[in-house]
This record gives sequence, structure tokens and C-alpha cells, in this order.
Amino acid sequence: MSEKKGFALEEFGGNFDAVLVQSNADVVIGNIGRQDCKQLEDSSWTVLPGNADVAKELSADLGADAIYFGFGDASGWMVYDFFQKGEKVESYGFGEDYSEEMEEAGADYASPWDIETSDGETQWGFSSKLRKVTEDEIKKGEGFIDEFLKAQNAYLGWDALPMG
Repeated sequence: MSEKKGFALEEFGGNFDAVLVQSNADVVIGNIGRQDCKQLEDSSWTVLPGNADVAKELSADLGADAIYFGFGDASGWMVYDFFQKGEKVESYGFGEDYSEEMEEAGADYASPWDIETSDGETQWGFSSKLRKVTEDEIKKGEGFIDEFLKAQNAYLGWDALPMG
């Protein structure tokens, strides 16, 4: 796995959640008391199953960067949240555009994104305290996630996941 960086997950089935934390696996295991962590080869990142709350807590407890990545099979949405010292500093997501259905249902929707755009089928959203991007940039979907992970010198692929 040496020298791997970026996003290399394909062909999702079901829901998927993972956390990357920029800390040694032994430190992460000592903090959470679970063994289902994997230190990435030649990397400062450790991968484990978990949700955004796990990423936030590990980031706060270890004073480290942490990334939550999730995919919802039912919604078709792919997201990441980036935490530094327990604070969410960036968030990105894209998936099926449900805005028309929400309007028809009379739902009062407040966008969680600083930038949000749609082509009528896919919707993209982005918020960051660290950087500015354009609507065209966030429309890259998995390519946007890949660029983000590479900028963090992080990797997320099926071969990086702990097997339990």
C-alpha cells in the first residue's frame, strides 16, 4: 500500500462508514479500546469503522486531524467531514437531488452547505473554514474527494480497511 493516496473505493453495496485519524493505530486503539483499526502502510493515518461522532471524538481526544467518510445506499449520498482538534472544519457531500420531493412534501429545508448546486438529478454541497472552492469544483464528486484526500496525504481504498 506504500505511496497510496486518494480515494479508491468503487462498487458500493449497502451503507458504508469509515474514519481516518492522523495518529498511530496503537494510540487510537488505546483511546477507544477497540482492535478494529488499521495503520496505513507508510502513512500517519489509521482507518477504522465509525461515524462522524467517532471522528469528532478521536480528533478532540488526540488533538489530531480526522476524516469521516460515509455512503448511504438508500439515499445515494457520499459525504465526508473533516475535523481538526474536535472541530468540524470542512464538509462535502453529493448524491441524488431530493429538493423537488422535499418541496412537494412541504418540508422546510435549511441547507447545511455554504455552497450548494444541482443539475436536477445530482446535488452537491460544500462548507469549509479552510478554503474556498467553486461550484464547478464540487461537481467533480468522487474526484473532489480524491483531491481532498491527496491534499491530506491520506488514502481510502478497500485494501486499507481493517478486516475486523
